[in-house]
Amino acid sequence: MKNVFLNKFYLMLCIGLIIIGCTPQQTTTTTTTGIDIEKEAQIPYSFGLEYYKQGNYDAALEKFLEAIKINPKYVAAFMMLAKCHEAKADYYAAETTYIHTKKVDTKDTRPYEGLGALYTRLKRYGEAIANYETGLMLDSTNVEMLNGLGFIYMKLKDVNKSIYYYNRSLQIDPEKVETMFAIATVYLENNEPEKAIAYLEDLVVKKPKNTDVRIKLAETYTDLKQYEKAAEQYRFLIEQDPNNYNFHLSLGAIYQWQKKYKTAEEEYLKAKELAPDKSAPLFRLADLYISQGKYGTAEDYVHRPWRLIQGMHTAIISGGTLI
Repeated sequence: MKNVFLNKFYLMLCIGLIIIGCTPQQTTTTTTTGIDIEKEAQIPYSFGLEYYKQGNYDAALEKFLEAIKINPKYVAAFMMLAKCHEAKADYYAAETTYIHTKKVDTKDTRPYEGLGALYTRLKRYGEAIANYETGLMLDSTNVEMLNGLGFIYMKLKDVNKSIYYYNRSLQIDPEKVETMFAIATVYLENNEPEKAIAYLEDLVVKKPKNTDVRIKLAETYTDLKQYEKAAEQYRFLIEQDPNNYNFHLSLGAIYQWQKKYKTAEEEYLKAKELAPDKSAPLFRLADLYISQGKYGTAEDYVHRPWRLIQGMHTAIISGGTLI
């Protein structure tokens, strides 16, 4: 009886093993999804960006190519690949990369923007205009391409078209100071300084708290030798930010050009007080004393930056703490 029971047990066990063996098994392998590919490609892409920032363009190229190999539709990697070629002055490779990128994503404006900028750099203005205009058909709000067209028409001496595109750009991004300054530059390039000044003065009225606008106006006054108006702007800026040593340097330079040497010296010394670790105030003071014939004093100030550098070097060697 016992043997009969064991035989039945072994028979049932064998049948069970056969059934298990015939049952389809679940595998542990997973299919790589688009999201997985994108994340994987981002790793070499990130390294490529760091190499690019460091100016190591060959290493950056390798990483961007690695990212593209993982994700052949990675537009950003293609764009950086082209920028690497540009940085290496391999403009043909940059051009062909941008052109290929158009096919990767036909609705992406970036390759058109890249080609427009490249052709502008090479002074192939007709091709640059064509790419910018095509890109704007895809995205009419692209400020960089509008500004690109504004710049090209400035170079072509077509003031009206240049201003038109810059104004279109400002309608989209009214706070972009680079575009505002570009309009002033158009007038200056066209030998119309009075229009540049009027435009910037109007901007100051509209944006009285915008420091960049006032600096640009002051610099434009200075370039046009309207020193008193420039000084007025710098005095206003100093009232708003009295510890900005650059403002004191700029105001001192204006006083020096006006031969107001004592006042210039006061501004330079104030800049030196505010930025004791900077060499610019020392060189400005040296130049001021040379212009007055005080060569001994000037020589002392010329040597001070080198003593400052030597002192910093000694501090670093002895532990990195300035005493």
